[in-house]
This record gives sequence, structure tokens and C-alpha cells, in this order.
Amino acid sequence: MMRILIAEKNRAFRAGFVELVTDCHPAWQIEETVDVVDLLARLGCAHFDLVFLDLQLPGLHAYVTLGTLRGDHPHTKFIGVGDADDRATISRCCQDGLGGYISRNATGINLLRTLRVIATPDLFISSGSS
Repeated sequence: MMRILIAEKNRAFRAGFVELVTDCHPAWQIEETVDVVDLLARLGCAHFDLVFLDLQLPGLHAYVTLGTLRGDHPHTKFIGVGDADDRATISRCCQDGLGGYISRNATGINLLRTLRVIATPDLFISSGSS
């Protein structure tokens, strides 16, 4: 069983994403948060196998850098979630040690495909295009 944390400010996207994850991987234990203070508290108290991290999460860059977050939790796979599909954003995620990137603009089918392979150790990128 995988334990995952979805750190996402967008309520509608988070709700839909939780539903997709639950449908695709019903055995996964899912927790949610909407702010960086709670994110850091949860990461400090428990181990998560996977964290879907809103790259625009309020306070994220004020409290911690992505590289530091990844370095402090080396056994957790972090997947960036964002609105941008540009190479610079995706490249930054990879340089900061994130295990991949998911666009909020991705179609439901694209997200489902991504979720089918998410537990693999490979780097993956899901863009808004199908």
C-alpha cells in the first residue's frame, strides 16, 4: 500500500484528482493539504511514498525550496503539479529533484494513464496535450 499526500490549493482540481487516484489505486492511503505549513508538519510526522505538490502552493517558496524539500525527504517521490506546460517549468522540476510533473491542463484520460505508471521509479511528464 502506498501512502500519498496531495498538496494542492485548487479545491476543484484536488477533489477530482483524489477521485481519479482512488479509482485507479483504491488501496492507496490518501491525505490532502492546502498549505505549506501543514505540508511540512505532515512530512515531519509521517512517511509518505508520494507527494503531489502544487508548485504554486501558498508560501511554498517562502518557507522552503523544492530542492531542500526533496533533500529532507529522500525516500519520498515528489511530483510537481502546475498550470504551465512550458519546458522551463518542467526542466526546473527535474533539476530540483522532483520525480515528474503533471499539468492541471491534462485531460482526464492523460491523468489516468499517468496514474497507471506513477508508482514506477522512472521520471515522467504529463502535459496538457493528449
